[in-house]
Amino acid sequence: MDHYEIIAERFQGAIEQIAMSVDRLAQPLSRGSEAACQALLEDRKLLCCGAGPGAALCQLFVAGLLSRVDQERPALPAFCLNADGATLAAITSDSGPGAAYARQVRALGQDGDILLLISSGGNNPSLEQAVRAARERNMRLIALSNDADTSLPGMLGAGDVLIEVEGSTRSRVVELQVMALNTLCHLIENGLFGGFNQD
Repeated sequence: MDHYEIIAERFQGAIEQIAMSVDRLAQPLSRGSEAACQALLEDRKLLCCGAGPGAALCQLFVAGLLSRVDQERPALPAFCLNADGATLAAITSDSGPGAAYARQVRALGQDGDILLLISSGGNNPSLEQAVRAARERNMRLIALSNDADTSLPGMLGAGDVLIEVEGSTRSRVVELQVMALNTLCHLIENGLFGGFNQD
């Protein structure tokens, strides 16, 4: 079986979807990076949680901030709330699955911190409870969502940032969210440490 045609179609589809998303995502990504930079300059931190594939994307984002994306620079204070399976299991066993992130936000979140939520699918109760917990802590929210999630965007306030991708399939949504997160990390690096040359 010749897979070339399938591969070429997938790549071409991703290129077209990314190109068509620039106008939709440019302003929200800019606002998200400015909010993150402001928080980091004020010695605040970023907490991140996600549902479904969004959980893996949180790890990608936090790794980019703690390590680096494009340039050598100091580590940035970011925490992935879904990276520790033992902690999640303990919380969900005692408090139910909806409390997985909210309990951590209440314990770790402080006034001025940012909670980044990543939703790659439909509505998710654990992300909704995390939003409520962040409100209690006076945290600002950045939501990387998609057009299948009708709940999370409606929970955001005027000072929060919604980065909403549109994809024809769930895999396309995830591809666009990876692009958005890498761009967000790049903008944060650039905002805090200045521009640099790249190939």
